[in-house]
Amino acid sequence: MEKKYYVYTHSRNDTNEYFYVGKGTAKRAWSRYARNNLWHKIAKKHGYTVRIEGYFSDEQDAFWYERYLIKVFSSRGYNLANFTDGGDGVSGYKHTEETKKKLSETRKELYLNEEYANKMAKIRKKQWTEEARQNAAQSSAKVWSSDDVRKQHSETLKKAYSSEDRRRMQADKNRKFRESKEGRKAFSERIKQYWASPKSQTEEAKKMRLEKTKKGWETRRAKNANNQ
Repeated sequence: MEKKYYVYTHSRNDTNEYFYVGKGTAKRAWSRYARNNLWHKIAKKHGYTVRIEGYFSDEQDAFWYERYLIKVFSSRGYNLANFTDGGDGVSGYKHTEETKKKLSETRKELYLNEEYANKMAKIRKKQWTEEARQNAAQSSAKVWSSDDVRKQHSETLKKAYSSEDRRRMQADKNRKFRESKEGRKAFSERIKQYWASPKSQTEEAKKMRLEKTKKGWETRRAKNANNQ
Protein backbone atom coordinates (compact mmCIF):
# COMPACT_ATOMS: atom_id res chain seq x y z
CA MET A 1 0.00 0.00 0.00
CA GLU A 2 1.32 3.43 -0.96
CA LYS A 3 2.42 5.64 1.92
CA LYS A 4 1.23 8.97 0.52
CA TYR A 5 0.95 10.79 3.85
CA TYR A 6 3.80 11.94 6.02
CA VAL A 7 4.52 13.90 9.18
CA TYR A 8 7.20 16.56 8.97
CA THR A 9 8.97 19.05 11.23
CA HIS A 10 10.55 22.44 10.72
CA SER A 11 13.53 23.36 12.90
CA ARG A 12 15.34 26.67 13.29
CA ASN A 13 18.70 26.84 11.55
CA ASP A 14 20.31 28.86 14.38
CA THR A 15 19.49 26.51 17.28
CA ASN A 16 18.23 23.36 15.50
CA GLU A 17 15.14 23.50 17.76
CA TYR A 18 11.78 22.35 16.41
CA PHE A 19 9.22 25.12 15.89
CA TYR A 20 6.58 23.43 13.75
CA VAL A 21 5.03 19.98 13.25
CA GLY A 22 2.77 19.21 10.32
CA LYS A 23 1.12 16.46 8.31
CA GLY A 24 1.07 16.56 4.54
CA THR A 25 1.39 14.97 1.14
CA ALA A 26 3.45 15.71 -1.97
CA LYS A 27 5.48 18.94 -1.46
CA ARG A 28 3.53 20.37 1.50
CA ALA A 29 6.50 20.16 3.89
CA TRP A 30 8.53 22.51 1.67
CA SER A 31 5.73 24.98 0.94
CA ARG A 32 5.44 28.42 2.58
CA TYR A 33 1.80 28.74 1.52
CA ALA A 34 -0.96 28.88 4.19
CA ARG A 35 1.40 29.25 7.14
CA ASN A 36 0.47 31.42 10.11
CA ASN A 37 2.17 34.71 10.96
CA LEU A 38 4.26 33.25 13.79
CA TRP A 39 5.64 30.59 11.45
CA HIS A 40 6.62 33.23 8.89
CA LYS A 41 8.34 35.37 11.55
CA ILE A 42 10.46 32.47 12.77
CA ALA A 43 11.26 31.19 9.28
CA LYS A 44 12.23 34.65 8.02
CA LYS A 45 14.40 35.53 11.01
CA HIS A 46 16.19 32.22 11.58
CA GLY A 47 15.74 30.11 8.45
CA TYR A 48 14.54 26.53 8.77
CA THR A 49 15.25 22.91 7.93
CA VAL A 50 12.62 20.38 6.79
CA ARG A 51 12.66 16.83 8.17
CA ILE A 52 10.29 13.99 7.30
CA GLU A 53 9.63 12.11 10.54
CA GLY A 54 7.51 9.26 9.19
CA TYR A 55 5.43 8.02 6.23
CA PHE A 56 1.90 6.57 6.46
CA SER A 57 -0.61 4.86 4.20
CA ASP A 58 -3.47 5.71 6.60
CA GLU A 59 -4.19 9.43 7.03
CA GLN A 60 -5.55 8.94 10.54
CA ASP A 61 -2.27 7.34 11.60
CA ALA A 62 -0.45 10.38 10.22
CA PHE A 63 -2.76 12.69 12.16
CA TRP A 64 -2.10 10.68 15.32
CA TYR A 65 1.66 10.94 14.91
CA GLU A 66 1.39 14.67 14.23
CA ARG A 67 -0.53 15.11 17.50
CA TYR A 68 1.95 12.93 19.32
CA LEU A 69 4.98 14.96 18.22
CA ILE A 70 3.26 18.25 19.05
CA LYS A 71 2.48 16.93 22.52
CA VAL A 72 6.03 15.65 23.07
CA PHE A 73 7.77 18.79 21.82
CA SER A 74 5.43 21.08 23.77
CA SER A 75 6.06 19.13 26.98
CA ARG A 76 9.80 19.52 26.41
CA GLY A 77 9.58 23.28 26.21
CA TYR A 78 9.69 23.94 22.47
CA ASN A 79 7.93 27.14 21.38
CA LEU A 80 5.92 25.71 18.51
CA ALA A 81 4.17 27.83 15.91
CA ASN A 82 1.31 25.29 15.80
CA PHE A 83 -1.96 26.90 16.92
CA THR A 84 -3.76 23.57 17.41
CA ASP A 85 -2.90 20.15 18.83
CA GLY A 86 -2.81 18.65 15.32
CA GLY A 87 -5.07 16.15 13.55
CA ASP A 88 -7.43 18.85 12.29
CA GLY A 89 -9.43 16.75 9.81
CA VAL A 90 -8.95 15.45 6.30
CA SER A 91 -6.60 16.96 3.72
CA GLY A 92 -7.64 20.38 2.48
CA TYR A 93 -10.44 20.81 5.04
CA LYS A 94 -10.48 23.11 8.06
CA HIS A 95 -12.78 22.35 11.00
CA THR A 96 -14.68 24.98 12.95
CA GLU A 97 -13.61 25.62 16.56
CA GLU A 98 -16.68 23.74 17.79
CA THR A 99 -15.78 20.69 15.71
CA LYS A 100 -12.16 20.83 16.88
CA LYS A 101 -13.39 20.81 20.47
CA LYS A 102 -15.58 17.77 19.82
CA LEU A 103 -12.71 15.96 18.09
CA SER A 104 -10.44 16.68 21.03
CA GLU A 105 -12.98 15.23 23.48
CA THR A 106 -13.44 12.18 21.24
CA ARG A 107 -9.67 11.55 21.10
CA LYS A 108 -9.44 11.72 24.89
CA GLU A 109 -12.19 9.10 25.18
CA LEU A 110 -10.46 6.88 22.61
CA TYR A 111 -7.27 6.79 24.66
CA LEU A 112 -9.21 5.37 27.59
CA ASN A 113 -9.70 2.30 25.40
CA GLU A 114 -6.76 -0.04 26.02
CA GLU A 115 -6.93 -1.66 22.57
CA TYR A 116 -6.81 1.72 20.83
CA ALA A 117 -3.99 2.96 23.08
CA ASN A 118 -1.93 -0.17 22.36
CA LYS A 119 -2.45 0.23 18.61
CA MET A 120 -1.26 3.81 18.71
CA ALA A 121 1.74 2.80 20.82
CA LYS A 122 2.80 0.29 18.15
CA ILE A 123 2.49 2.93 15.43
CA ARG A 124 4.55 5.36 17.50
CA LYS A 125 7.26 2.77 18.06
CA LYS A 126 7.45 1.94 14.35
CA GLN A 127 7.54 5.54 13.13
CA TRP A 128 9.90 6.98 15.76
CA THR A 129 12.92 6.48 13.53
CA GLU A 130 16.56 6.59 14.60
CA GLU A 131 17.02 9.91 12.80
CA ALA A 132 13.99 11.36 14.57
CA ARG A 133 15.30 10.20 17.95
CA GLN A 134 18.74 11.72 17.31
CA ASN A 135 17.26 15.04 16.22
CA ALA A 136 14.99 15.14 19.25
CA ALA A 137 17.86 14.21 21.58
CA GLN A 138 20.08 17.02 20.27
CA SER A 139 17.38 19.63 20.63
CA SER A 140 16.19 18.29 23.97
CA ALA A 141 19.68 18.57 25.42
CA LYS A 142 19.56 22.32 24.81
CA VAL A 143 16.02 22.69 26.14
CA TRP A 144 16.58 20.68 29.33
CA SER A 145 19.72 22.65 30.17
CA SER A 146 17.36 25.42 31.30
CA ASP A 147 16.40 25.40 35.00
CA ASP A 148 13.08 27.08 34.16
CA VAL A 149 12.11 24.32 31.75
CA ARG A 150 12.95 21.57 34.26
CA LYS A 151 11.00 23.37 37.00
CA GLN A 152 7.99 23.87 34.75
CA HIS A 153 8.04 20.21 33.68
CA SER A 154 8.25 19.08 37.30
CA GLU A 155 5.28 21.23 38.29
CA THR A 156 3.27 19.92 35.34
CA LEU A 157 3.91 16.31 36.37
CA LYS A 158 3.01 17.03 39.98
CA LYS A 159 -0.26 18.58 38.90
CA ALA A 160 -1.06 15.70 36.54
CA TYR A 161 -0.37 13.01 39.15
CA SER A 162 -2.25 14.82 41.92
CA SER A 163 -5.30 13.05 40.53
CA GLU A 164 -5.98 9.74 42.25
CA ASP A 165 -7.57 8.32 39.08
CA ARG A 166 -4.50 9.31 37.03
CA ARG A 167 -2.10 7.67 39.50
CA ARG A 168 -4.20 4.51 39.62
CA MET A 169 -4.45 4.34 35.82
CA GLN A 170 -0.70 4.83 35.36
CA ALA A 171 0.15 2.28 38.07
CA ASP A 172 -2.14 -0.28 36.43
CA LYS A 173 -0.59 0.43 33.04
CA ASN A 174 2.95 0.01 34.44
CA ARG A 175 2.00 -3.22 36.20
CA LYS A 176 0.55 -4.75 33.03
CA PHE A 177 3.65 -3.82 31.06
CA ARG A 178 6.01 -5.30 33.67
CA GLU A 179 4.03 -8.53 33.68
CA SER A 180 3.99 -8.80 29.89
CA LYS A 181 6.60 -10.72 27.88
CA GLU A 182 7.75 -7.49 26.25
CA GLY A 183 8.03 -5.75 29.61
CA ARG A 184 10.08 -8.53 31.21
CA LYS A 185 12.42 -8.54 28.21
CA ALA A 186 12.83 -4.75 28.30
CA PHE A 187 13.58 -4.83 32.03
CA SER A 188 16.15 -7.59 31.56
CA GLU A 189 17.89 -5.62 28.80
CA ARG A 190 18.02 -2.47 30.94
CA ILE A 191 19.60 -4.42 33.80
CA LYS A 192 22.23 -5.91 31.49
CA GLN A 193 23.07 -2.52 30.00
CA TYR A 194 23.33 -0.96 33.44
CA TRP A 195 25.78 -3.54 34.81
CA ALA A 196 27.83 -3.40 31.62
CA SER A 197 28.26 0.37 31.90
CA PRO A 198 31.05 2.10 33.91
CA LYS A 199 28.36 4.13 35.66
CA SER A 200 27.27 1.08 37.68
CA GLN A 201 30.70 0.87 39.34
CA THR A 202 30.94 4.47 40.54
CA GLU A 203 30.93 5.23 44.26
CA GLU A 204 27.70 7.18 43.87
CA ALA A 205 25.97 4.21 42.20
CA LYS A 206 27.18 1.84 44.93
CA LYS A 207 25.93 4.22 47.62
CA MET A 208 22.50 4.49 45.96
CA ARG A 209 22.19 0.70 45.72
CA LEU A 210 23.13 0.31 49.38
CA GLU A 211 20.56 2.91 50.48
CA LYS A 212 17.89 1.29 48.33
CA THR A 213 18.65 -2.12 49.85
CA LYS A 214 18.44 -0.72 53.39
CA LYS A 215 15.15 0.97 52.62
CA GLY A 216 13.81 -2.27 51.16
CA TRP A 217 14.69 -4.24 54.30
CA GLU A 218 13.14 -1.56 56.53
CA THR A 219 9.92 -1.77 54.54
CA ARG A 220 9.86 -5.57 54.83
CA ARG A 221 10.48 -5.47 58.58
CA ALA A 222 7.71 -2.94 59.02
CA LYS A 223 5.27 -5.12 57.07
CA ASN A 224 6.24 -8.22 59.05
CA ALA A 225 5.74 -6.33 62.32
CA ASN A 226 2.27 -5.20 61.25
CA ASN A 227 1.29 -8.76 60.26
CA GLN A 228 2.25 -10.24 63.63
